[in-house]
Amino acid sequence: MDILIIVTPTGNGTRGPRYRAEWMGVPVANSRTPFFAAARTLLAQGLPPDATLVMRHAGSQIDSIRQRLGRAAALTISEPDKGRVRATRWTPHEANVTKGA
Repeated sequence: MDILIIVTPTGNGTRGPRYRAEWMGVPVANSRTPFFAAARTLLAQGLPPDATLVMRHAGSQIDSIRQRLGRAAALTISEPDKGRVRATRWTPHEANVTKGA
């Protein structure tokens, strides 16, 4: 089962660009890391962790990223040295998601 989310830029926050993620036309996340934030929201809504989450940018038919929903929900992006971007384990205190935005 593929779960397709569409992301749209919403502007710049104090820490960089933010994006709105929508699933079936419904906003599920507003975040700097919309793929991972949407994964946590969708998993919490009861979607199966073994489903494949797919992200596309609005207006594109190209998949930007794909990952199992459960795996994506466990990750976030960090820049510990402000140069190299890494996927790291997500912890609740890092939450920067506005649900339903």
